[in-house]
Amino acid sequence: MLECSLDITAARNALTSFPDVLDRQRPRLLADIGQRMEERTRADFLVKSRGGTGAGGIAWKRVTPTEQRRKQRIGAPAIGIRTQELLKSLTHTIGPGATSWGKPLDAGTVAIEFTDQPKANAFNAERPLFTTRLPADWYREADALNQATIDQVADTVFPKG
Repeated sequence: MLECSLDITAARNALTSFPDVLDRQRPRLLADIGQRMEERTRADFLVKSRGGTGAGGIAWKRVTPTEQRRKQRIGAPAIGIRTQELLKSLTHTIGPGATSWGKPLDAGTVAIEFTDQPKANAFNAERPLFTTRLPADWYREADALNQATIDQVADTVFPKG
C-alpha cells in the first residue's frame, strides 16, 4: 500500500494572511487612485477651460462680454479660469470623511474635490466641474490599479517557484 502525506500548513497560513496583507496595502492603493483621478480631473479642467469638450461630453460656455463686465463691476475674477486659483485648489481626500464637494469614488473612500468650495460652488453653477458619473475609462484605470495591487500582494504572499 502506498501512503502519501502533504504538509499544507505553509499554504494555509499564506492563504489566511492574504486579506490582512492586502488590507495593509489599501492606504497606498487609495492614494494612487486619488492621485491618478486628481491628475485626470486637472487635465479635464484644462481641456474645458481652453474651449474643448471634456470627460462626459462637458463643454463650458464662453465667458460673455456681459458676464465679464458684471464680474469686473463687482470685483470678481474672471470665473477662476485665468487666475488658476480654482484649479490650484483641486485635491483628493482619502478616508471615510471624504464627502465634501466633489465626486466620491467607492462610497466616499476617495473624493476628488476643490478645497476652495465657495469658488467651486459659484463656478459649478455656471459651468459644471464634474459629470454626474465619472467616465468609464477613469473607473477602468482605478480597476487596473486595484488589480495591479492584488497581483503584487499575491506574488508576495504566494511566491512562484
